[in-house]
Amino acid sequence: MAFDEAVTAYGDPLSVLLPDPDHSVGEERYLVLGMSTAGRLLVVAFVERPPPRHNGITKVRTSSFWTPLMDVFPDSEAVNEALRALAPVLRRRKRA
Repeated sequence: MAFDEAVTAYGDPLSVLLPDPDHSVGEERYLVLGMSTAGRLLVVAFVERPPPRHNGITKVRTSSFWTPLMDVFPDSEAVNEALRALAPVLRRRKRA
């Protein structure tokens, strides 16, 4: 996966930002689920670092690598539960 395509997932107006606590050892890591400009659904793992270190993409996978979303979110209640869990993270980012 090319970096140039991976960064386009951030521009998807319907992209979703999720915390990645399973991989946040020593620093907070996040996942962005978004559609690339090439039309692929991507999962982009990244870390935010304070200066002088740079933020960075740590991993990119196409959606086919991950469990199908219907298995994770079988109904609207599962989607709503995930969004409720995500809301505090988005609020913190908005304040920062």
